[in-house]
Amino acid sequence: MISSQPGVVLEQGSASKHEEKSKVVNEMEDYFMKRKVLSVILFSMTLIAAFLGIYGQDIAYYFEDHLFYESPFKTLIIVTVTSVSLFLLTFIIEIILLAVQKIKPKVFIMLLITNGVVGFFISWWSLFVLAMWWG
Repeated sequence: MISSQPGVVLEQGSASKHEEKSKVVNEMEDYFMKRKVLSVILFSMTLIAAFLGIYGQDIAYYFEDHLFYESPFKTLIIVTVTSVSLFLLTFIIEIILLAVQKIKPKVFIMLLITNGVVGFFISWWSLFVLAMWWG
């Protein structure tokens, strides 16, 4: 069999082996890319939840002044519930992905510790602020 390069002659089976190897490499690259994208999405969810939890009171005042002209207490409830829910949702997704082994345990542990520690303290802070508004 003659290859596309001049002066190179390939055996009958080596072309199919090369194609199989190329296919496996492409599948592995796709797998690693999906895993990286998934890790970035989970980390982004944690960051958004943290932002909402830390700046919930400022967001409530901003919405009162510029958007809704409603009581900031209602907005603070929505922002706090959204923040805590995002932390919990991220945690549940990480547990499910570990169960079906879509992410490495090493990556899972890093994401879980980040989500757990940050989520715990920020959620308690958000709930504390909400309780102080409640009176």
